[in-house]
Amino acid sequence: MFGETAGLIASAGQSKRMGSHKALLKFSKQETFLEHMLKVYAECHIKSRYVTIPEGLESNHELIKIALTAKAKISKNLFLDLKLTGSIKTCLQLLDNNIKSLLICPIDMPFLEKGLIEKMQSSL
Repeated sequence: MFGETAGLIASAGQSKRMGSHKALLKFSKQETFLEHMLKVYAECHIKSRYVTIPEGLESNHELIKIALTAKAKISKNLFLDLKLTGSIKTCLQLLDNNIKSLLICPIDMPFLEKGLIEKMQSSL
């Protein structure tokens, strides 16, 4: 059902008010925001997963490990001045030709669930 849908987790903000990057904040005792969102994408059989990050975070070992474990592609936002739109534009440049749709979710919306994605997909 979701085979040709890619998923973007837009995580390129600076997270200045949070004290550390939002992607690495604990969502639950077992997982970070990023781990949770990548898990939900995997549950929905979204195989092409992308995470945009801010410049300077590309060497963060914890974030890289999480993304690689989930088989997600990481890219820094190439258009920082465009903020969320820059993350989307960056991701669009990375997509394979077989991708027909793109699910976009900011990192600070961790209450994303499989049922919600299925409802959105069925309404298309």
